[in-house]
Amino acid sequence: MNMKKTSLTLRIGLIALLVFLFLSPGPFSPPAPALAAGFVNFLTNPGLETFDASYGDYDGYELRVAQNWTAFKKSGATPNYMTNDEWANMTGGAAEHLEGDHSQMYWETGAFAAGIYQQVSVEAGTDYAAQASILTIWETSASHTDDKMLKQVGIDPNGGTEPDSPDIVWGLARGKDVQWESVKTSATAISSTITLFVLVTSEASSSPSLRNQVFVDAVVLTEAPTASATSPALSTDLSFTVEWSGTPAYSGDSLEYDVEYKVDDGSWTFWKGKTGSTSAAFGPTSPTTVEYGHTYHFRARGWEDYGYYGSIKVKLPGVFADGSGDTSTSVGGIYGYVRNHWGSPIGGATVTISGTASSTNTDGSGYYGLPLLPAEGSYEVTASHSAYSSPPPIAIDVYSTTTTIPLTFTLRPPDDVVVNGDFEGDLSGWTTTGTAPTVVTSPLRSGDYSLAMSGNSGITQAHSVSGMHEPNLSFWYKIVTSETTGNDSFRACLYQNTPSDCTATFTVTPTADVDWSHQWLALGLDEVYTGSVGISFTLEQDGTEPTTVYLDEVSLGKGPYQIYLPLTVKGYGG
Repeated sequence: MNMKKTSLTLRIGLIALLVFLFLSPGPFSPPAPALAAGFVNFLTNPGLETFDASYGDYDGYELRVAQNWTAFKKSGATPNYMTNDEWANMTGGAAEHLEGDHSQMYWETGAFAAGIYQQVSVEAGTDYAAQASILTIWETSASHTDDKMLKQVGIDPNGGTEPDSPDIVWGLARGKDVQWESVKTSATAISSTITLFVLVTSEASSSPSLRNQVFVDAVVLTEAPTASATSPALSTDLSFTVEWSGTPAYSGDSLEYDVEYKVDDGSWTFWKGKTGSTSAAFGPTSPTTVEYGHTYHFRARGWEDYGYYGSIKVKLPGVFADGSGDTSTSVGGIYGYVRNHWGSPIGGATVTISGTASSTNTDGSGYYGLPLLPAEGSYEVTASHSAYSSPPPIAIDVYSTTTTIPLTFTLRPPDDVVVNGDFEGDLSGWTTTGTAPTVVTSPLRSGDYSLAMSGNSGITQAHSVSGMHEPNLSFWYKIVTSETTGNDSFRACLYQNTPSDCTATFTVTPTADVDWSHQWLALGLDEVYTGSVGISFTLEQDGTEPTTVYLDEVSLGKGPYQIYLPLTVKGYGG
């Protein structure tokens, strides 16, 4: 006999003997409990006890696939499929299995992603869960290494047979070497036929003479438990209670639950895992910081203990809901940011609802949040900080259906030189050109009035400043237009001498409505400026459709300081 082949056979036999001894149960293992009453395994030949006729041979040993199952290759080399007994006969190793007498065995020396699948008739719209017990042995002459061979099961809810299909719901992969592991998944049947895939993805062996082995046994496909979460549709507090409950498919026992959450349109985040509790407080800082103006979505799935299939525990998960999950809670309140006149956040600003005890301070990002007021009515909200001047209050109306009110405040510089920048009642302090703008009571940004410009119109205001650091123009504007061709133009300008000679400009060509938006411009001349500085706003209407621009909260004062890092000059010794 060829000595190399004899050595290989002895090596395989020794490894198989060690695996057998490692995996064999003790002599006094008690009988395992049976499966839950009424339990249904929808698979045919789930224990892989019977096999189709041989489809070929390897060195005279028959290659066979379990009846009612189909072998598939996702990528890489095509493994050799055989019974566990045939493998033992070929190698002298153990005929690995967990229940009954047989298991599906396959092996390959090269890298592969392959397995077996079975199509099953089911009821569309019902949740199903699956489990497969898989033993992998990444054969090596060195110490065994995990995650060389990854085990998974997946369900195609449409009943397809392509292992690359994006429809397949794959469970988590496990990769313990020389160890039976149960892998699981769950999915909602879309079709009256679903497909269960049992997959192992393997790296290539360290030598062409070494065979990477897979044994599959005790596969389950059954109905899954159902579960869902509930929470209040609206919370005016930063903490609220989320509850969940479920129904087992067979056992009648209490379920355990996984619970996840997501914020607005974000990604789902783990919260609770296999918990026996059925409720928990969410917020104010755990498991995440809850903030006003956001919607929090929740979903739950149950875990059911079905008992034992032979000696294998069958515990399977239900299905998480897609989309927004089972339930959503909007955290209602007045919230937003306080920023300065060039858009930077102001921490430590105070936001107050006048006539109430409701008040709070902004955090370092300028963010604030206040709970919704319990009573309907009209209120005014103010923002202030000792280093800035405050704009007029912003009026709000609270109704029984109100959930959130977003408000952003722009504080103005303490050296603001603009006269009547809020257009409160008239145009005093401003020079008009063209069609005279008018002060209006709606729409408003803050205070009681804003300015409306239409047709060909403009306003200007000039000042002489001394020692002003980086003069900075700040304003809010809103555009209402029927123009779609881009023939109209709105321009804001900072100038030294005349409005026709702008030093800094902001221009919009209206083709759609623009809600209230903040904008700022820096003069961009001397860092510390002394001299004339003027402001102009103009609207030129050349199109046939009307355009109106609204202005409010105009200010002109010192701008952002530049930071200069110290310069260190290294000396060189001669």
